[in-house]
Amino acid sequence: MTKSTPESSDYDVIVVGAFQYPAGDASANRMLSLAQLASDGKRKALVVNDRPALRSDINEGIGSYGGIDYICVGARDGGRLLRLVNRWTRAARLRDVVRAATANSKQRVVITLPSGLFNVGAYLMLNRGLACIVVVDVVERHDPEQFGHGRLDPAFLRHRWTSWLASRLADGCIVISTELQRRFASECATIRIPAVVNLNEFPNPSPSDGHGPLTLLYSGNPATKDQLGSLIDAVISIQETGDHPIELRLAGPDAPALTANADVGAVRVSRFGTAIKPLGRLTRSELRDELREADFSVLFRPDRGYARAGFPTKVPESLAAGTPIFGNLSSDLSMYLVDGRNAIICASNPETGEVDKSELQRQLTELLRADAEELFRMRLAARASAVHLSVSVWSPAFVYWVESL
Repeated sequence: MTKSTPESSDYDVIVVGAFQYPAGDASANRMLSLAQLASDGKRKALVVNDRPALRSDINEGIGSYGGIDYICVGARDGGRLLRLVNRWTRAARLRDVVRAATANSKQRVVITLPSGLFNVGAYLMLNRGLACIVVVDVVERHDPEQFGHGRLDPAFLRHRWTSWLASRLADGCIVISTELQRRFASECATIRIPAVVNLNEFPNPSPSDGHGPLTLLYSGNPATKDQLGSLIDAVISIQETGDHPIELRLAGPDAPALTANADVGAVRVSRFGTAIKPLGRLTRSELRDELREADFSVLFRPDRGYARAGFPTKVPESLAAGTPIFGNLSSDLSMYLVDGRNAIICASNPETGEVDKSELQRQLTELLRADAEELFRMRLAARASAVHLSVSVWSPAFVYWVESL
């Protein structure tokens, strides 16, 4: 575990979270990108993560990842009582770290918190106690259907409560989509920052030899957001004809998780064959390698509230790797994806809001006829369009907004 106070003390942007940092999940990527956006030379950012470090070589002091300093201060998970104590003491723990990290800052300190960690205690300690500007990052709006007990589920109530509280109490809100901007803009100072990527972390795409199977890559956790069932059916149908080689690689869920998933299930898993390969959880480096090797990155989400409010991290990362998207449009994706250029867009069924197997099979059959030159042209277009979701493009607007607070 790292030390609870940083050695340097001149930071003026503190990005706070409690995720798998660094190189962990999408939430960890969001923390890193916000810190990179704020680090333009005028301000110096530090990531403070209230969980143990993932990297074993960071034993004390400050680590560095993606050009950003970070410190992990959280205790390891234990029983329910320990988790409760960690949650109760989080605000005080963060206050102490922020005080040490900003002692020599010459500007008023800005702190960003994910909406799930925002509460009255944290605001009072950081804003009133340390005179910091407290900003909340809102990246999702859950639907009741995503929870076991619907609107009465404690997790759903907590989610809606923290979002409402942030819009009334925080000094500003960062939102990830135009849907959330519409909901928050009338309540507080708001800026829309989609999922963004540092292009320097991805090499330019290279052409394939054109002799392998058409390779699709899904990355993520399909448990509550993404659709996989119809795509798996379409790939299996093509595989069973034996006419064209195709491969769907699944990064994140392993076979047991897919078996337990309501959208996939045991029957589909039993029919995977050689065309569908569960890869399990990958490191960030391994995932980038998979992205570079894939012909398309898969993303299918239904036309529901949570999909309209979010913005998939995998989109900018896929484009940056030169991997076009194979999927449907949700959230603000129509602002960045163009069918036939950097993506193959499948039409959703207007009645269900989902993509039917027949549509997926039709689109895949067309793709299987594409030659290597055409696929490489889409790779180049994907990489070129990634600039619109890059840190360098969004940083000036974010820094200006931070200064305006």
